[in-house]
Amino acid sequence: MIKMNKIKTRIITIACICIPVTGISGCSDKPAEQYHPVELTDLLVSPASVSLLYGGEPSLQQLTATVLPENVTDVIFTWLSGNRDVATVSPTGLVTAEGVGSTQIAVTANEQKRKYIPVNVRAIDISVSPTFISLVYGGTPGSQQLTAIVLPENAADKNVITYKSGNDAVATVSPTGLVTAAGAGSTLITVMVKKVSKYVQVVVSSDESKYADGFVTNGVIKLGVDMNAGGSVYCFSEVYPERNLLNHADKGRFIQQSYYGAADGSVWDGTPWTWNPVQGGGYMGQAAKVLESDFNSETLYIKSLPKHWATGQDITEVVMEEWITLKGKFAQIHYRMAYSGSVSHPASHQELPAVFVDAALQNLVYYKGNAPWTNGAPAYHVPGWPNEYDKRTEHWSAYVNDAGWGIGVYTPGTADMTMYRYGDGTLAGPTGSHCSYFSPVRTMSITPGLVFEYDVYLTIGTVNEIRSVFYDIRNYTVNKKK
Repeated sequence: MIKMNKIKTRIITIACICIPVTGISGCSDKPAEQYHPVELTDLLVSPASVSLLYGGEPSLQQLTATVLPENVTDVIFTWLSGNRDVATVSPTGLVTAEGVGSTQIAVTANEQKRKYIPVNVRAIDISVSPTFISLVYGGTPGSQQLTAIVLPENAADKNVITYKSGNDAVATVSPTGLVTAAGAGSTLITVMVKKVSKYVQVVVSSDESKYADGFVTNGVIKLGVDMNAGGSVYCFSEVYPERNLLNHADKGRFIQQSYYGAADGSVWDGTPWTWNPVQGGGYMGQAAKVLESDFNSETLYIKSLPKHWATGQDITEVVMEEWITLKGKFAQIHYRMAYSGSVSHPASHQELPAVFVDAALQNLVYYKGNAPWTNGAPAYHVPGWPNEYDKRTEHWSAYVNDAGWGIGVYTPGTADMTMYRYGDGTLAGPTGSHCSYFSPVRTMSITPGLVFEYDVYLTIGTVNEIRSVFYDIRNYTVNKKK
């Protein structure tokens, strides 16, 4: 309740003094004069609410205050803003936008009546297209034009748009928004109007024509293997729009076979390591050898000799093979590892397979409930660093962006999983130093004469689309066994 100051009634009394004067009476019986001012009963303010645009028009609004009854005199109005960082108000009621948010303007008449006027201030916005660019340094496409539109249409300074590259060594941007590849890597283009910024992710790869003989496509999806890295899968994309969702920043980052065994005195990056054949090669960039290969339009076969991850030496007692087939929206990879060595390696977590994904896909999705294959709600998780572990009861996982789109990997029969994200994702892309990783893991020993085989399925889409593909594969496999 607002406390009101009561107006006091002013009474004027005229004293009567009798003075004897000849022929005149100095004493009157007329009553004293009384003064009653008009009482203020209501306060009206127009408009009743205010909506302004910070950085555009309207940015000002005049408020008008009146009182009832209309014959009240000597009215004094006071104005006060609840948050001057959002809006200010002048002594005459002129409201000015100062920042984005909501507040109230309080107006008081003669400290008796008060009204509150809600004020909402919104900012100008920028619509930028596209929000992701994939370029090829030394190849096609080598540049991409950005389109930026300032909203709403009545915003002030619509043409004052600035562009800035986060790394000119990766991509430059012109004053008109033309982005041009400058080197392999990833960066962000900042698009600004006043205090409003939007970001465009740019991923630049080197000319991949040298990998042309390692591609297969069926018109729906496209898969590429690096013939300079044991035939490891380095590219998986839809044909349109084309975007490689994998990370292949070094010889350890592919979708590839990798196994672990006994400690052998090797050291990786200052850490004692173990026997570790890796399909792609060694950590110093030593390339694993392709021994045999066979390609046609939708299938390929690779036999390779792996490298020791820590030492970069050939591991001659291991031969790795892969058969890749494209089937509609998914790729099937059949892996085989044959061990002819004499050492019995202890049981270790084996990556089935190692999966390295573009760091722009940060959300790991998988089902770990008690009712698998019933479309129960999946878990969403952004892994940290270093390795985390969990169990999947549907044996698939997917890395997706915030829109729920990305890549899914299904390894039937493997429930356990390890995962991590390296970096915050600002250096993303196929060759970026940041990455998203997970691997289905199975604890097993590598013993003399072992031949180990397993299947992996890859697909691209929304979480529901990915899950539907894997449900169909699982149901087909189950029914085939009956």
